[in-house]
Amino acid sequence: MPSILIVGYGSHTKRRILPALDSISELDNIFITSRSFPDDISKKYQYLNKEEIIKNKMIFDAVIISSYPSAHLENFEYFKNCSSLFLIEKPITNNLLYLDDDNFYNYFQDYQVKECLMYFHHPVYDEFLKIIRDNKIESVEAFLTIPHIEKNNHRYSKNLGGSSILDQGVYPISLILENFEIVNDSINHQIFFEDSYEIDTGGTLFCKTNEGTQINLKWGIGYEYSNNVKIISGKSYFEFPMFFSKPENHISKYNVKNSGKMKTYEIGNHNQFNNMYKDIIINNMIFDYQKYQNLKSRYDFIGKLLND
Repeated sequence: MPSILIVGYGSHTKRRILPALDSISELDNIFITSRSFPDDISKKYQYLNKEEIIKNKMIFDAVIISSYPSAHLENFEYFKNCSSLFLIEKPITNNLLYLDDDNFYNYFQDYQVKECLMYFHHPVYDEFLKIIRDNKIESVEAFLTIPHIEKNNHRYSKNLGGSSILDQGVYPISLILENFEIVNDSINHQIFFEDSYEIDTGGTLFCKTNEGTQINLKWGIGYEYSNNVKIISGKSYFEFPMFFSKPENHISKYNVKNSGKMKTYEIGNHNQFNNMYKDIIINNMIFDYQKYQNLKSRYDFIGKLLND
């Protein structure tokens, strides 16, 4: 059975990562390490002190890093001799300048370092691909916005890697960059800030593709909840609700409106974290969005939006 080390034991690990791993029959050898011993850890997982891992030269089939974004690559550096496969929660880092470092490029040559964007592993994404492949697309709209949360949450801390464009924005931006070629001169964007927060709290992006498709993106924290993708092709309108993030037991569907008639297609309940870990850890699948050049292009694009 593959052995998995999870670095970090926050709410994301508890709510998303562990339930997904638990539901994969091929995985039952799960270890956890964190900054301090968690009192609520289940007996079915083994807690390891990080110094103990290094001292004993422990090797794992995969290491999942789920820490604060500012600590992701620091944790990778610490544990890099413990595996050849590293799955790092998005954003892979908040230090975008580091992505230009030769060491970062070398990591991708020497290790399998993969940023995790789970929505690429859900069947609803496959339906999206079929639609844009089989139709002349006039416009794509992709929104991911969430209400404000507790102000002491790490998402609001610049030092810990908080940033709306790196947290929410990376989803719609990655969707477009993976599937369309953007005309750079067409880009019109805004990055939003609120006086009482030290991070960017949202943004919009309007642009065109080389085939003339109009793109409209919006992301942010402190807004009414939205999580959808809409496509227009001639007289056809396609709507994907809950496209990027899905709550537990969610039944995915999408709507097609054609000549005034609406039809709903049900895709079913799929745990996209479960799919992602199966794809990468069990089936050793390779995805374009995780390749070095794609990741580098994604964060170069985001960096340009932040700095312009």
